[in-house]
This record gives sequence, structure tokens and C-alpha cells, in this order.
Amino acid sequence: MTRHSIALFLMLLAYAHADTLTLRNGTNVTGSWVGVDARQIVFQVNNQLQTYARSDVSKLTFSPPAAPALGQTIEQVVAALGQPSTIMDLGAKKIYVYADQKITFEDGKVSSISK
Repeated sequence: MTRHSIALFLMLLAYAHADTLTLRNGTNVTGSWVGVDARQIVFQVNNQLQTYARSDVSKLTFSPPAAPALGQTIEQVVAALGQPSTIMDLGAKKIYVYADQKITFEDGKVSSISK
């Protein structure tokens, strides 16, 4: 496989599990949901964080939950898996315990996953 083919395959794989943000003007934005607050939705598009006013968004469609991956944020993991049964807060290190796995976050990003 050439480098170009590998890069194309990885891009398609990433988009196969992408979330979709539908704006009120009909535009669809494909990327990954990062977070939300009272005024805006944060979405990662082409490795860039983009913000959209909540009033401009008509729908947000989540892809099927994926397995957590190294580097994901707490918000991304909770969006995929839901709230953990237990949270161990050790300052900069947090451990989220689910029925079948433990996910360790350091400085807000997944640093290890154990079964």
C-alpha cells in the first residue's frame, strides 16, 4: 500500500465514525463533538476546534459509541460511554471506573485504559 492509500484509508476510517452537526441553514458539518455550554457547541473539524452558536444548530447526530482511545478528553469518553460508576479524583490524575474497564486521565486526557 502506498503512503497516499494509507492516508486515504485512515481519513475514511475517521469519517466512518464521525458525528454530524446540522445547522439551521441546512449545512452539515462532519467532525467530532467536543463539548457544549449555555451559548455554544464545540466541534472538532479537520483537527481544528470550531465553535457554533447553539441558536444556529438544528440537530447533532452522534456516531455509534466507539471504544475510548488514548488522548481523548473526559467529555469525549463520557459522551461515548456515559457516566462512570466511580470517579477517583487524585488531582491532575482521575480514574473513571466502568463495569468492564478503568480509564485513567492525566491532565484531562486518557493516559491508559485497562480491562
